Parts: sequence; C-alpha cells; structure tokens
Amino acid sequence: MQVTKEFAFNFTGLNSKVGVLELPISPEVISVITKIPRGQERWFKNFKFDMTPCKEFLKPKFVDSDLNKSVPRSFVKDSYANLLTCIQRYFPYEGRYHKVYSYHFKLLLHFTGKISLDLPFYLFCSLGKMCDKVQLKKEAYETSLFHHGLVKLIVLHELQKIDREWSIFLVYVRLQE
Repeated sequence: MQVTKEFAFNFTGLNSKVGVLELPISPEVISVITKIPRGQERWFKNFKFDMTPCKEFLKPKFVDSDLNKSVPRSFVKDSYANLLTCIQRYFPYEGRYHKVYSYHFKLLLHFTGKISLDLPFYLFCSLGKMCDKVQLKKEAYETSLFHHGLVKLIVLHELQKIDREWSIFLVYVRLQE
C-alpha cells in the first residue's frame, strides 16, 4: 500500500516516482509489463458509445430497458453472471455489484469477443483517475487507493532493469516514510 501511495502522489500523467525509481507510465508500458495486447478501440468508462449491441446480454423481457442508466443485475442473462462478476470486481473497483452500468456492458462486449478494446489504455486511464483522486484527497487518500497489483508489476519491471529485489526495495521505501 505504501508503494501505491507513493506512486499515486508522484504520478504526473507520463511517469511516477517511488523511492529512487523513475517509472515511465503509458498504455504501451502497461501492455509490455502485463503482456496484455493492445486492442483496436481506445475507450474509457466515461466515453459514450452505442449501447444497442449490449441488449444481447439482457434477459428477453428486459431488452427494451434504458441502458444509458444502470439496470439491476437481475436483468442480465444468467450465462453472463460469472463474467460480469469478474468485470465488476476487477475493473471499476467500486464494490457495487447489484447494478450494471454502461461501462460494464462495454467490457462485456470486449470479453465476449464482440469488440476489441485497448485494455492497456483503459488501465492507464483508470490508473490516472485513481492518482488524481489520491492527489486531491491527500489527507483521506485510502479510499481512493487501488491498482496495487498493477503498480507492483510496474515497479518490479523497473527493479528488474537495475537488478534489484522487491524485498530490499520495500525496506528502502519504508525507510523513506
């Protein structure tokens, strides 16, 4: 958590600093580090899009629902329940599982192979949004701090370049507090 906090406080949009490490941050860097290929569509959850293809995820009696707002999770076909749970837990980090929002549907389109999203771009935008929130709420940053695994992967990538170990790096970061 301390590493992610330092990363978030020092994020500039193009890089960050944790301890002595300068960390370049971009969708391409995230793609290389995570081994997630770049997709075709650069999209983030506040971008508008045509919701018509998302109606296929709804149970027949709810197909005419307004998808521009949230819909109850019970409207979604049971065959998409497990995938939807994964999306809701690991992408928005909001903890709201009873409602399905438009961006959940967009991610469903990606993970069912209907469209090809640039997930490293999505993660880059999400990481930036998290850092903006943390920097705005310096005293109460804990509730906005997430992406610990992604930040760790970024730091490990840079540590590997200089032949340093994670455990030694953590001691150094804690000494800097």
